[in-house]
Amino acid sequence: IKKPMSTADGASWEYSCGPDFPDNSCGHTGFTGTSLWFDPASKQIIIALSNRVHLSREKNLEAMKRFRKNLHGLLNMNNSLARKTNLNPTIVPTHEY
Repeated sequence: IKKPMSTADGASWEYSCGPDFPDNSCGHTGFTGTSLWFDPASKQIIIALSNRVHLSREKNLEAMKRFRKNLHGLLNMNNSLARKTNLNPTIVPTHEY
């Protein structure tokens, strides 16, 4: 994946998911809080389905942005640790893409 020179997004894909996710990853987020993020180096894909607008459309946006970055970072760290220690938790892909 080649990132655009001066932007955090391009062609509807975002290239920044916080400090805990690899730089070469990219993803897409939806209005209701859903997100798809993948890291081609580790062949890892994270999909989050949520409903940010359940109680309020305006009040939950920043909280959802923080939640997605934290979720993606946590899952990435868990998968990285599992690969380093040869563990195979259920969130680590066990098949080729």
